Amino acid sequence: MSSQPDGPAPLSGGPLVISGAGSTAVATDELFALSARLRSVAASGEQWVDALGTLGWLSGSDRLTGVLEEAREAAGLVAADASDIADALDRSAEGYGEMERRGAAMQQTLGGLLGWVGGFLAVGMLPALAWGAGLLAVDIVLAWFFVQGVNRLLGRPIDDPSEWLERNSGVLNSPQSVALVRMLVSSVDDAAGGVARLPYPLARALGDAGLDVLGVGSSAFGITVLGGLFGVVRETPVRVGQVGADGSRLPTRTRRGAMIGPTAGAVVAAPASVTELLERVPRAEPDVPQVRVERYGTDDAPQWVAYIGGTVSWAVAGSTEPWDLTSNVHAVAGTDSGSYRAVLDALEQAGVREGDRIVAVGHSQGGLLAAQLVSDDRYTASGLVTAGAPIAQLAVPADVPTLQLEHSDDIVPALGGYGDADRSPEHLVARREYLAHRVDPVDGMVPAHALDSYRETAAVVDSSDEPRLVALREHLAGVITGVGGGAAGSNTGPDSAASGTATWWRGERR
Repeated sequence: MSSQPDGPAPLSGGPLVISGAGSTAVATDELFALSARLRSVAASGEQWVDALGTLGWLSGSDRLTGVLEEAREAAGLVAADASDIADALDRSAEGYGEMERRGAAMQQTLGGLLGWVGGFLAVGMLPALAWGAGLLAVDIVLAWFFVQGVNRLLGRPIDDPSEWLERNSGVLNSPQSVALVRMLVSSVDDAAGGVARLPYPLARALGDAGLDVLGVGSSAFGITVLGGLFGVVRETPVRVGQVGADGSRLPTRTRRGAMIGPTAGAVVAAPASVTELLERVPRAEPDVPQVRVERYGTDDAPQWVAYIGGTVSWAVAGSTEPWDLTSNVHAVAGTDSGSYRAVLDALEQAGVREGDRIVAVGHSQGGLLAAQLVSDDRYTASGLVTAGAPIAQLAVPADVPTLQLEHSDDIVPALGGYGDADRSPEHLVARREYLAHRVDPVDGMVPAHALDSYRETAAVVDSSDEPRLVALREHLAGVITGVGGGAAGSNTGPDSAASGTATWWRGERR
């Protein structure tokens, strides 16, 4: 995929930090790219040492031999210095990675201990805690109305709660708050162990740091069970139909009542960058497609790309939207979510068959569904790109090339808790602080989670010369267009292997 994406450059944000790909090193993409260039310089220097040595041996002039020997020594010094500097850069990346891992382990241990103690004490103090929380809530509401009453008397505008939260969302969007949320989410299992009066070592062994019996997924499953008793976060059947790119419904029957099958897709060019992949992910808006499916390759060896949007509704009951909080909870729990069933139905209607190769791309809940899709044995996964998805504890197959985009000031990925060390050389994580040094205005309570925000970060990824990012971009382009690892040949219908067809799909709860 192109390293020079079209469109405006990102306005601001922190440096891109790269981790994963089977390495324990963590550093900026510029540092890794510089190390790779220095390795190349060192290799060239060694080649010049050999070449100049051969020329000196072949020369018949003592004077020329002396000059060539001096040049050979200089080339050797350049090669040695370049190699030493590259080694130093690699050691610094390893050191930073080790420091980051130790910090995360310390946060996880501290959060687990505090969670266990809190759960242990909460059982006896539950009535008092509930009473205190109720009084605090009442006090907050009364204080809010008092302030608004004073504003009215003084002729000041009355604050809208959502606008107030948006203006004062800085704390929510700080990397420190995101780290705290990740720690709290990961301590849920320890709190459950404390409530059950389990000894702390046993609670840790059963939690996500051990056997994962009481981990994030198990906690989400418990929510689905308890919520179902009260009629919330309860899954329902979902129906899926083909729609236009703008979400408009397509006819399903002829005038005589005969069923109309899926219509032919629109001809599209293959995505040429990570930015273009995210540009095709549906927005999390009502009444628009939630899934976009593209087909490339040949009749005998089709290559599919599934683009999946994020959460549209935060309702826990009574919604017709499958991309809702109910599906979020069920997806984290690892159970059958309405949105995932909608994705599978859309793929089947689009023509995807068992064993077909597929690249999955998703934002937020869509990223979680995309990770589940490439883990589904019904398909042959050839790539995964997620943006702002809480998939830290989801086991993506080790042989699936994966690019995971995260913002350190985005609270949503933190809801996945801490993940185990990923040793797969195919899995790459690129993250940065989206709001760092930003002077342009941003909208929303969590601007770092917006799809447009991740599209900016995708542009940073596309412009990077970091070798692993370059290799992953080339792989994604290859499997989609059929060049360098993808299906050979041209599509049926479009004129070249670099073009395909796109269809759009929308699901509704029944």
